[in-house]
Amino acid sequence: MNKLQMLISAVVYALCFQYEEQTKYKLKDKNNIYRFVSKQLNQSPTHIKFVIIVTTWIMYFLSFLSLYSGMLKMSAIQRSYFIGKQKNSILMPMQKCIQFYESLVIIRFMQIVEIEANV
Repeated sequence: MNKLQMLISAVVYALCFQYEEQTKYKLKDKNNIYRFVSKQLNQSPTHIKFVIIVTTWIMYFLSFLSLYSGMLKMSAIQRSYFIGKQKNSILMPMQKCIQFYESLVIIRFMQIVEIEANV
């Protein structure tokens, strides 16, 4: 797994953590959501993929400035807090990047909850 994949995974896991807390539903397989988000990102048009990837890297470097720890070394709670701050960032690309990840996580999260409820 390269650094970008680890960053995407960190964002996805932080968002999963937030939704698990909100819904009180614990996912059995968060990798399923990561694979879905990664697949959707890879299938996105180049201009969207480029902006999301660049913004993800910027978010990684901002994590060093705001919490003095890289996003990959943060605990789930710290990462969730950091992602929450980025959702309300004054930088519009940050907000849109988080919204992109968040919308995909919610879609897949709800699909998994529905599938597991029917089993």
